[in-house]
Amino acid sequence: MDITLQTLTVPELAGNIEPDVFVRQCDGVIWGGGQISFLTGASAGFDTWANLFNLTNWEAHCALDGLWLQLTGTGRFFVKVFDFGTDKTLLRETADLTTGSAMIDFSVVLEPLRQGSGMMGIQLVCLDRGRITCGGYLTRATHARDIRLALGITTFRREAAVEATAHRLTAFLAGTTRPEGGIVGQTTHVFVIDNGQSADIPVGPHISHIPNVNLGGAGGFARALAAAQDDGFTHCLFMDDDASFPMENLTRTHAFLRLAHSPRAAMSGAMIASEAPWALWESGATFDTLCCPQFGGTNLCDQGAILMLEQAGSGVKPDGFYGGWWYFAFPIEGLTAHPFPFFVRGDDSSFSLANKFDFATMNGVVSFQDDFGAKETPLVHYLDLRYHIHHPLVHERLGAGKWDIARMATRMILRQMMRMHYGSAAAQLQAWRDVMKGPEFFETNADMMTKRPEVAALGMIEAWEDGKVAPPTHSHPPSRWRTRMMIATLNGHLLPFFGLVGGSARLGLRRRSFLWPYWGKARVTIVDISAKRSYVVRHSKRQFFALLWQLIKCLWRWNSVYAELKQDHKAGYKRLATPAWWRSVFAKGPQPLK
Repeated sequence: MDITLQTLTVPELAGNIEPDVFVRQCDGVIWGGGQISFLTGASAGFDTWANLFNLTNWEAHCALDGLWLQLTGTGRFFVKVFDFGTDKTLLRETADLTTGSAMIDFSVVLEPLRQGSGMMGIQLVCLDRGRITCGGYLTRATHARDIRLALGITTFRREAAVEATAHRLTAFLAGTTRPEGGIVGQTTHVFVIDNGQSADIPVGPHISHIPNVNLGGAGGFARALAAAQDDGFTHCLFMDDDASFPMENLTRTHAFLRLAHSPRAAMSGAMIASEAPWALWESGATFDTLCCPQFGGTNLCDQGAILMLEQAGSGVKPDGFYGGWWYFAFPIEGLTAHPFPFFVRGDDSSFSLANKFDFATMNGVVSFQDDFGAKETPLVHYLDLRYHIHHPLVHERLGAGKWDIARMATRMILRQMMRMHYGSAAAQLQAWRDVMKGPEFFETNADMMTKRPEVAALGMIEAWEDGKVAPPTHSHPPSRWRTRMMIATLNGHLLPFFGLVGGSARLGLRRRSFLWPYWGKARVTIVDISAKRSYVVRHSKRQFFALLWQLIKCLWRWNSVYAELKQDHKAGYKRLATPAWWRSVFAKGPQPLK
């Protein structure tokens, strides 16, 4: 039996998608309705990040038995196969699709490719008018394992987005939009965990709707994992409720899991932010007291940048690597920990740190998301610092001690204070105090019902106001001496009358999380042009020093309770990040487990 490793894919999502990430085309090529149409002489290059074939990566993780290119459609095409890194031509063939399909054997190109960059691209030139209805790289299924894949989607009152996703997935898995989808659908099922109990999901052979209490992403994904275990699935795939990803993701992930050398193989999907659809936000990340996105900013339309990305990404993942739950597939058997009840933020990194996965990333396996900079709120900063403190308390592999954690937390809080985001700093201080209450805090606040309004109240000074807004002002990073002066004076908070003499600025969403745009400023307006809203932060010595005193008290208490707190949290993690604890919680919900 043949297994499709990956197919030739084109942009299929609406919105801000960069076509050159998928295919390079000339005039006379159009796509839509599940096919690519060519006029005579038109050509399309599938030597892009989404469509190149990374042989090195596939062979590093999977057992391949031969490689073929299969094309289905009409017309005749000249097929040029070349080394992606050197542009050296490896094979020239003519594919005659007048009988419906053609198969090209790549056995002669494999060894030259291994000696080269390890990656190949193809170019199709239409010799007479035709179309490609399906094209993909195939291998034999000699060493394939049997898998059953459960897709877990957690949603909370995003009815339109999740319902659209459910329809897309249902059509794909039924094989009505792409033939390989029907093959994947034979062993794949979708569990929509509806934390808002408000979505209208088209339940059917490929999809189930499970109303759930609102325990955030952690609780929703834990519920999906429990359902997958109960129904005998071998693997689980977590994804966001809008699930803005190409269906091709499922083809590649399914093949990867079937052919992987390691039974602990896990797939981490990349992320592209809608604000910059040509660039990676990250391709996996690492946690080492701080979250460090991998390959952020890589231009996915630049061949040199893609080459470096794919060569580095094909190797062994660094220590502390984790995959974001916008798209993360993993084996169920052998789990040593289930999600921890963080509500949101930190659940994915903690899960990867606790379980020994063999991680992989793959070109073209990606999720499109809103820019994280647009999601910043005091509540988000509260949740971020909370897990940054919690992780090193329970995961010994991080090797962070008492003062390593304290320095990290202090830097994050002072950063907000120097940005004049005093509400966010107050929320972070509250997060530190809450962690010091022990694991019982997470147990009693798994739904965040009480804590959310409390934290939101701390950040009222950063509340958005609707109305017409002026565009951001243009600025450049300040000189080194000015930066040093601002750091030494804590951005003017140690200088008298700075509130009167400091400058002003308007920042857009992408720059508001940076520190340098605030240097020397006493008033900054944050503007969201697309939503026509803004808020203002102002220099305040009174708020700054009140927060500084709270920070000193946190440090004093941290020093006193650290040893006992660490032991309590380690014991609490072993109790709460378990199926038994989650099942006791779900038993009280609207649809108890079997």
